[in-house]
Amino acid sequence: MRATLTFVGTLVIAIQASSVDGALVAYWHFNTYNGDDHSITSDLGADAGATMTIDALWLNGDLSAQTGHSGNLIGATPVGDGIQFMDAENNGRGFTLEADLSTFANPVLSFDYKRTGNGFNNVDLYYSTDNITFTKFVDVDNVDASYTTHSYDFSAINALDGASTAYFRFVLDGASNASGTADFDNIQLNAVPEPSSLAMLGLGGMALFGANRRRLRKSRV
Repeated sequence: MRATLTFVGTLVIAIQASSVDGALVAYWHFNTYNGDDHSITSDLGADAGATMTIDALWLNGDLSAQTGHSGNLIGATPVGDGIQFMDAENNGRGFTLEADLSTFANPVLSFDYKRTGNGFNNVDLYYSTDNITFTKFVDVDNVDASYTTHSYDFSAINALDGASTAYFRFVLDGASNASGTADFDNIQLNAVPEPSSLAMLGLGGMALFGANRRRLRKSRV
């Protein structure tokens, strides 16, 4: 009986923490990135199918894995690598994140980013729910040669709440020559579970509690 009560208590605490701090929907740490793939599946998170898609016109030779950063790491994930984008020829191109937010609301997108002095000094961040019409959300401008962690709260964008697929697009611009770069690492998408999904989780926990209690009663007969 004591063990069952402990489990239910832990479940309730987990639900409360998720409703306040949000839950991890998708996370890309790039530690296994090979410098070739234009489609990268999320490494962790509730949406195992979340993907990052790099524009097809971005040549493989202008993509690479480079030393990463610890700023936006999750848990015991090693620092490993980040992903580097290079060459002014790619100005105006970028990459798109897509994830299932059907049971989530109030998404927050965070990541580590740096650039070289001749690199992509203008990064625009957009969002969409159909991958066709994108709305600009913010300029991600960074003059630092070292990694900086950026975080953007989309909770005011009601269209993203409960979206079957949400899209977040980064457009890189402003590189001045072929050696100009921008590096990204530890891209996180967090969001708050909607009340319906929290309720289902709570009901599941109570059902398990009831089943365990019945088994205990039977074992004492």
